[in-house]
Amino acid sequence: MDTFGGGQWNVLETLASGAPLQEVLTQLVRLVEAQAPDMLCSILLFDPVDGTLHTGAAPSLPDSYVRAIDGAPIGPQAGSCGTAAFRREAVVVEDIEFHDYWEPYRELALAHELRACWSTPIFSPSMELLGTFAMYHGVRHVPSAQERAWVGSATHLAAIAIVKDRSEREAQRARKRLELMHDLSETMRLAVDSERLLADALRLLGSHLGASRCVYAHVDADGDRCTVPADYTDNCASSAGEYRLSDFGPSVYAAFKRGQSAVVIRDVYRDLDPTDDPARFISIDVRAFVCCSLVREGKLQALMAVHSNQPRNWTADEVDSVQDFVERCWATIQQRAAEAKLRESEALMRIAGAAAKLGGFRLDVATGRLAWSDVVRDIHQVSDDFEPDFESAIEFYHDDYRQMVRRRVTDCIRDGIPFDFEAPLVTHKGHTVWVRAIGHAERNEAGNVQRVLGAFQSIDDRRRLEEQLRQAQKMEAVGQLAGGIAHDFNNLLSVILSYSTMIFDGLTPLDPLRFELEQISKAALRAGDLTRQLLAFSRQQVLQPRIVDLNQVVLGLERLLERVLGAGVSLTLLSGQVPCKSLVDPGQIEQVLMNLVVNARDAMPNGGQITIETSRVQLDESYADAHLNVRAGKYVLLAVTDTGIGMDEATRARIFEPFFTTKERNKGTGLGLSMVWGIVAQSGGQIWVYSEPGSGTTFKIYLPEAEGAVEDVAPSSELLPVQKGNETVLLVEDEEQVRTLVKTLLRRNGYNVLEAQNGGEAFLLCEQYKGRIHLLLTDVVMPRMTGRELAERVRPLRSDLKVLYVSGYTENSIVHHGVLDAGNAYLSKPITPDTLLRKLREVLDPPRS
Repeated sequence: MDTFGGGQWNVLETLASGAPLQEVLTQLVRLVEAQAPDMLCSILLFDPVDGTLHTGAAPSLPDSYVRAIDGAPIGPQAGSCGTAAFRREAVVVEDIEFHDYWEPYRELALAHELRACWSTPIFSPSMELLGTFAMYHGVRHVPSAQERAWVGSATHLAAIAIVKDRSEREAQRARKRLELMHDLSETMRLAVDSERLLADALRLLGSHLGASRCVYAHVDADGDRCTVPADYTDNCASSAGEYRLSDFGPSVYAAFKRGQSAVVIRDVYRDLDPTDDPARFISIDVRAFVCCSLVREGKLQALMAVHSNQPRNWTADEVDSVQDFVERCWATIQQRAAEAKLRESEALMRIAGAAAKLGGFRLDVATGRLAWSDVVRDIHQVSDDFEPDFESAIEFYHDDYRQMVRRRVTDCIRDGIPFDFEAPLVTHKGHTVWVRAIGHAERNEAGNVQRVLGAFQSIDDRRRLEEQLRQAQKMEAVGQLAGGIAHDFNNLLSVILSYSTMIFDGLTPLDPLRFELEQISKAALRAGDLTRQLLAFSRQQVLQPRIVDLNQVVLGLERLLERVLGAGVSLTLLSGQVPCKSLVDPGQIEQVLMNLVVNARDAMPNGGQITIETSRVQLDESYADAHLNVRAGKYVLLAVTDTGIGMDEATRARIFEPFFTTKERNKGTGLGLSMVWGIVAQSGGQIWVYSEPGSGTTFKIYLPEAEGAVEDVAPSSELLPVQKGNETVLLVEDEEQVRTLVKTLLRRNGYNVLEAQNGGEAFLLCEQYKGRIHLLLTDVVMPRMTGRELAERVRPLRSDLKVLYVSGYTENSIVHHGVLDAGNAYLSKPITPDTLLRKLREVLDPPRS
């Protein structure tokens, strides 16, 4: 690989490690600059709101020049970069001194000995302008084809880095917004009155935005006088009191009264209309604000505002958050006001929720008849002529909740006990909806319960919000990334590994190419390991579980672990005579042990003691719920303890995050413990960590105990010598490179190969080929017909046909397509010549007696 190509891989590795955007862009700029000694480069980032360019990376340009052009607007004559961004095409200026584009910046550039500049726009995959990449020279210069190629690659890498950074920032903003709305939902649910709700809501919004003040104001009927009963403040005086809105200026007052959108002021000295008075805002310590109006039937009724005592560039996302927050608050406040009026009159509901889709019901105890409001009917998706009663209403609830609902309502009817529960119901149209029902008893003069009145609401939106928040916290992005690329990536690795092995085997021992081929194979194997680690974390790898005794697994690894530990670290195994049986993939459990032991070794640089313990345990309800979030019952314990440096609470909280590591740079990928967590979770177990700084660490893994006989692990076919064959193999693979590779490999080793690129072609071959076909070698997931379906269709034609499935897909596709659970032969990509040939003989040769 050339120097520039290798540098690109280094940039991608830096990007994958989670480095800041500026670090990635600086590394990219230095990579291009290194290709020519007289070239300086920069990356500018585009701000679509202000239409300006800002420095992303310019490590070699003069600081004074970088500061001068930072924040410059784009335009038809705005230097090379501003013009390239404006025209959305590359701009080449061979001589800045005489080019019209550089009229505004000519003196600045020449003063810094910059004479030529070529700038290329950076676009996202959807052609959104992200920024520009510029190359400067100190003399008049025309870009060469090589320079164009460098910049083409650099703009592509820069786009990847910028899009990734924006996506991560957007995800972070979305997560914070979800957290805010979730907290608001909980506040609305728990608040006993509007005053408490307002106080808590203002605190939530103010702290979320880092505002100096958050206020709510009631507006009198004249639409001018308003009252701020209380506010949230942070290092700022309270603004509670009475005001006249017209005192702040006619333009801003008119905007408040219209209420069509939020009034956004970034700086009262800059953004206010000339007719308004900035001094009035400054007098109450307001320099910037976002204000939303509540206008009903053309009248201004209330205001809610977020203040800053410093100039602030409110982002669109912040403004949207304020508007969304305010709408939810006002909806809740108005609902509470309606509830109060309902209680004062003769309303059906005495208790109402805070969320939308809220209705009421009345249950007549004597007749069992129910009266539903229109909202409740809509939630149940029934027609207007449907006449509910107690029993028919109970039948709507999910089977698992029906008895609970019946018991709670019956207790209210019999003893007057109020109820408040959440449960899923199945609507008349078959949709599952989560609802909240609140009810209390109404008694007659004799003290007997005659009615049950209550509120009924759909809480699907709230639960969906909670679920989204939980999903965001589980870092599913890594799992999705691994699942999306695994198939194509494993195909590519199969080609790289197999061809490099085939070439290597054909070289003499002294051939100088052997070293390069070894490096290619090592890199490809390392890439395959990285993919498997990501799949393990995302719980998308294909497991082959069997009942094993953990005692035997640990003993089988003892010698290997001792070699890994080396001198200075002693290993102790503690296991009883009673088997510790669990249904797991033994190879994956070995990976778990190896990772934990290596981590323990690294935590003891001066030597120490590692203890591996296996035992059977019985977890009671309290321990299982409090520590492991699992059901009580029988488990087998696998514990690894070291006497190393230990971890503090902050480190313990992040150890299972992918790419998180406390090791030195280039000393680890940060995926080891992520893989451990994924394997344990996918095996149905849980992992618990005990650690204190200076006191060592214990990892405890609890796996469900299994019943049945321990299954012996057959000797690995990889230990057998590679043998050739002469059988006929029907090869079915939709990826041309992989198909060509496998065909070449099999024919070199004596096999007769029939090839097909899909299931349809393979079926026709089975019908037309006159000779015997010994084995079907097929990819699992293919267009139109899967490998499983193909095998089932050809078996009536070829009853003696053996099948070997190969796949690089993830996301449980192998299990879904019915391969492993049927006991069929399976080979996971990436494949190598040795593994494929050994697996073929394992399938084709009869089992030894």
